[in-house]
Amino acid sequence: MAKLIVRFYEILDKNGQQFPDLDIERLLDTVAAIPNEDAYVKLAKMELLGSTHAPQGAGRAPQCPMIVLDRITREVRMRIENQREYRPLELGDGDTIAEPTHVGMFPRNVVGILRQSGQAPGPASFREFLNASDLLEEEVTVVPLADRNAVRALSNVGRLTKLNIQLDSESATNVLGPSRFLNDAFELFRHNLGRVDVEIIVKMSHKGPAETSDRLLEEIRALQESGALASTEKAEITYRRLEDGRSDSYDFLTEAVAQSVDVEVDEDRLGPSNPRASESIMDAYEKQYEDIMSALNRGGSVVPPA
Repeated sequence: MAKLIVRFYEILDKNGQQFPDLDIERLLDTVAAIPNEDAYVKLAKMELLGSTHAPQGAGRAPQCPMIVLDRITREVRMRIENQREYRPLELGDGDTIAEPTHVGMFPRNVVGILRQSGQAPGPASFREFLNASDLLEEEVTVVPLADRNAVRALSNVGRLTKLNIQLDSESATNVLGPSRFLNDAFELFRHNLGRVDVEIIVKMSHKGPAETSDRLLEEIRALQESGALASTEKAEITYRRLEDGRSDSYDFLTEAVAQSVDVEVDEDRLGPSNPRASESIMDAYEKQYEDIMSALNRGGSVVPPA
């Protein structure tokens, strides 16, 4: 068993507004019907392949329909080692390396995203896949549920005094795409140390230059709007409030709607099979149902499912 986290997001229109429920069955049918030669979607930073999973019959536990989004790698940058003897890792003709992210689809345009690592596609990649593939009538955005609290907190920042962010250096380029400054910092560690978890703490005096706070705050806003902060291991800020100058803090992860799950791992697949991932996402959805509905209702009352 592996302990992973399911994070919940909402699909909104390009203006950040809610819209009527997507036809999930039709969307999955459209993805499944894409011819193999057209199914690979090349984005600026990665290549993606979309497939689908629909619950079949009575399983061990309830499942949800899913879009499975694979990050495709065609060039191998690894080698095989055995007792200090090395040989190249070679792919056969037509083979690629595929690292999946499982995206559970739910009513009210809610998605639950289960990633096996920071290298797997995240919410920003899912958004770009939907838009680049022309699967919907108009462009959409994908935002973490409850992120309106983050918007409210960021709008009340008078002076940023501390940023604490932790991330796998190998996945920084994908996660921190909108942030050149932070991306460069993580790239330095990745280039010199390889794949390591890096925690960066930036402290700024409230008496220091306002430009320093403004520059970093602008990057944090861009990361929050793109949904990238939900893919970090830690993302916290401390700041002086605009309204009264008092110190306050905000944790972008603990405020988001997420659920830790135990997922059965298929040893042959080196990860969870589609049915097991679907069960885990469904289990997380049921456990977080009230928080999900509260976030969708913008903090209003929640009517339990029948």
